[in-house]
Amino acid sequence: AWKKLDAKLGCPETIEGYELKDVAEVDKPYLDDFKKAALETGMRPNQVKAMYDFYKSRQDQITEAFNAQVEKDKEEIRSEWGDDYSKNEELMKRGVTVLGLSEDLLTNIEVSIGTKAFMELGKRLGEAISEDTAKGLGGGATKSEKISSIAFFDEVMAQGTNI
Repeated sequence: AWKKLDAKLGCPETIEGYELKDVAEVDKPYLDDFKKAALETGMRPNQVKAMYDFYKSRQDQITEAFNAQVEKDKEEIRSEWGDDYSKNEELMKRGVTVLGLSEDLLTNIEVSIGTKAFMELGKRLGEAISEDTAKGLGGGATKSEKISSIAFFDEVMAQGTNI
C-alpha cells in the first residue's frame, strides 16, 4: 500500500528516477548511495533535488571560505618569509615531496592543519633534508666522519623550528 501511495506521490521505482544535474566530481562516488537512501525513505524527486541543491550550496560556501583562508595564510607566509620566500618555498616543496604521499593525501593534510602550518611544516622538512643542515648530510662534518641515524635525526630535530 505504501509503495502504491509513494508511486502516486511521484516516488520513482529505481534510483534512476532521481535526476541530478551539475553534480560535483567529488560527489559522484556517493551519489548512488544518496539516491538509494532517498528511495528507501520514499523521497520524491523534487525533495531529493532540493536536498542536493542545499548540500551543493553549502559545499560551495565552505569551499569559498577555505579558499579565502588559503590566500590569507599565503599572504602571512609571504610577509613572514619576506625576501627568503622563494628559497623557503623551494625548501617547502622539497620537504613535501620527500614524504612520498599522493596529491590527494597532501591536500587532505593541508585542509586539516591549514595552509600556513602546512607550508611551515614543508619548509621544516625541507630544511631537515637540506645538504647543509646536519653533519650527516655534509653540514660541518668531514666526508669521512660517520654519524649514526639516531644522532642524525636528533641533530635535525634540535635544529628545527617549532610550527
